[in-house]
Amino acid sequence: MKNLPKALLLWSARILTILYIIFISMFALDIFSMGLTGWELVVGLFMHLLPSILFILALLIAGRSELAGGIVFLLLGGWFAWRWNEFGWLSAPLFVIAALFLLFWLVYRRKARK
Repeated sequence: MKNLPKALLLWSARILTILYIIFISMFALDIFSMGLTGWELVVGLFMHLLPSILFILALLIAGRSELAGGIVFLLLGGWFAWRWNEFGWLSAPLFVIAALFLLFWLVYRRKARK
């Protein structure tokens, strides 16, 4: 019971990341309605799934180091906000994920080093 807040904070960041990856990946499904065939379909699907691949890599980084993962998610959120010029629905979850990973590092990992 003592480690419940620690686990809740860490796993909420991971679960939110997985849900965001699933949500973003759903936008790739429109490639099947374009009437592409063969390699066009494969390349188009790969291009549509590139953001999801980046988020999976960021989640793997965060699994090794919460500080590095928080920074990567901050950078990805900033890039999404700048690239698509929309802060709200697309990049805000990335900032929340970054905050959760950084908060975990600040509260639990930093204390362990002292």
